Amino acid sequence: MSALTDSIQEMYIGYLGRAADKAGLAYWENEVLEGRITLEQIRANITNEQPEYINGIGSLTRAQQVEAFYQNLFERSATDADLEYWVNDDSENGGANVNADQLVLALINGASGADRLVLDNKLEAGNYYTEVGGGPDDYTKADA
Repeated sequence: MSALTDSIQEMYIGYLGRAADKAGLAYWENEVLEGRITLEQIRANITNEQPEYINGIGSLTRAQQVEAFYQNLFERSATDADLEYWVNDDSENGGANVNADQLVLALINGASGADRLVLDNKLEAGNYYTEVGGGPDDYTKADA
């Protein structure tokens, strides 16, 4: 898979808690490759326009969102220190100043050790699912 595919797939995992469906992934890849949209705009679109996100994680409190992102990306709860930083630290460089559409990117980019390993495994599984089972006839959100 390409770096572009992986970046889009990681957004699906983080924001929606599932692998991308084949048509959705192809659409976003094509939009980026044709220069109509950037990865940053995909993140903004998911968090501001997609009902699946808006009615799900987007409807939660900031603390609940952080917890959901940690579960989606790393299969673990956020620590007390994680929550304090991402929810309450509004200092100049504090995590509470990071908008929701940038938060998943910040978590992905900061992942290391066991968190990076879990995310890499989720990415591999997500890419496999999208390729093999992500078509319109056999795609289910629960399986993804």
